Amino acid sequence: MKHTILLFICLFSCGTNPSKNSSYIINQIDYYVQQTDNNKSLVESIIEGVITDEKGEKDTGGFEYYELYDDNRKELYRIRDYETINDLYFERLFYFKKMKLVFVQTKKLRNNIEIEKSEAYLQNSEVIYKDNISSKKIDFLINRAKTYVNQFKNSL
Repeated sequence: MKHTILLFICLFSCGTNPSKNSSYIINQIDYYVQQTDNNKSLVESIIEGVITDEKGEKDTGGFEYYELYDDNRKELYRIRDYETINDLYFERLFYFKKMKLVFVQTKKLRNNIEIEKSEAYLQNSEVIYKDNISSKKIDFLINRAKTYVNQFKNSL
């Protein structure tokens, strides 16, 4: 009888902590992304430019990115980043919570057909889940997100 009670207590007191469970965190991030996308009080601005060849002589594509932010709190929530290089189209979504990257999704398209899609979830700057994405690409995206945050801070 003592062993049964001890086992019962251990099962319920030593269970998984929802705050540390990655699927719980992913669900929370998905909810945050949805709330961000639906938040009509946020302001969106656009930045556009041209991509040239290595010599800077010939235009090979273009880029644009949209910043979604709270103008009163001066906080960045999302970047939608688009690039066209020759016949490839790249779309990247970066979501920030308290100016830290929490979710990134990338798509590569050719002739409007998705040929690659990947995503990563982050907590405290650490990847907690990734799908179809290399560590090298995650590092690139994290650095790009940091650049966007720094540009946003410098524009205030």
